[in-house]
Order: sequence, then C-alpha cells, then structure tokens
Amino acid sequence: MRTPGLKVYEIGGKNKIIIFNALRQKGFKMNKDRTEICRIISEMLDSQDKHGIYPTSTAFTRLEHYIEGVRAEAIGWMYANACVTLDRGDDPRTMEVPRILERAKVDLA
Repeated sequence: MRTPGLKVYEIGGKNKIIIFNALRQKGFKMNKDRTEICRIISEMLDSQDKHGIYPTSTAFTRLEHYIEGVRAEAIGWMYANACVTLDRGDDPRTMEVPRILERAKVDLA
C-alpha cells in the first residue's frame, strides 16, 4: 500500500525504491524537524489575539522558511557528497540509497 502523495522513484521500470519506506527502515528520525514544527505551531496557538484569532499566516510563513532551509541544506549535502565520491574515484550514481541515508543521518543530525 502506498502513501498518497509519496514520490516513487522508478528504476528499470520497476518500483524498487520508495524513499519513505527506506527512511523508516533505516531508522532515519526527523526529531529535529518535529521539534521545530511543534515549536512554531505551539507559538502560534499561544499567540491568539483579543478576538481569539490565531496568527496562522505568520506560522505558515515560518514553516515555509523552515522547509526551504531544510531543502537547501539537503541539496547542498547531496552535492558535496557527490563531489567527495567523485574525488575518491567512485561513481555517485552507483551508491545505494540506504548507504546515502545512513551518511546523511550522521552528517545532518
């Protein structure tokens, strides 16, 4: 069963890698992200105005900025990882996804 909206990467015409499942199987926990998201939401819920309206626009903007930063960090890490792999004489296209996820878990934690 697939999770709706989950991006599936196709290799050789078969669905071999589903990133979400790979992350789960390797124990890649998003505690840092969960903590930051909870902080943003909690601050929003603690900041209703005198009419009882929550500052959802501000929280939404902060969440967008956080996601943008995380994506930029991940893209930068992948680029650096590919460069290091090439410098070592290896081909980054031959790396196994679980191996990459393990390295990312250590480097980006």
